[in-house]
Amino acid sequence: MGTNIPYRSSIGNWEDSTTDLFRRYINPYLTGYVGIPGTQGLVRHLWLDKANRRWSQDSLNLLGSLDPNYYYIIDFHWPLRVPGITNEIHDNHLMTQGETDMFFNAIPANVRNRILAIFTHHAHKLFSNSVPINPSFSNTRFYVTGCSGDYACKSVDKGL
Repeated sequence: MGTNIPYRSSIGNWEDSTTDLFRRYINPYLTGYVGIPGTQGLVRHLWLDKANRRWSQDSLNLLGSLDPNYYYIIDFHWPLRVPGITNEIHDNHLMTQGETDMFFNAIPANVRNRILAIFTHHAHKLFSNSVPINPSFSNTRFYVTGCSGDYACKSVDKGL
């Protein structure tokens, strides 16, 4: 990818039992953020720990500390349970409603209009929402981009 292109990997369910190896070889930080180049420091990419289908306390703490002076793109493994997705993604590849609610509730009200997009991966489909994902996040785009490896998506698999 080149040395001047920043990237981070978010931990997934395959790494749930090998977290130490993930930290050692892929990303030492299971949660965190980095400024996105070319945005004058105004847009931050957050990655969260959702490997075992439950939020880590570090992830919830990071969401609760978001600053309304920035915009955010959020990344984690398991897709949220939001309108439009349940017809496209198998139920066992989505978060529970309780975990989804915990995510939305963790983000301070004064930051909710600063969430530009949410990317998730576990569902092995391509999906982009076309309806608001939550009444408090009416401008946030939601994507599932989990097509790779043995789960390469075909055009018929797109949940667009």
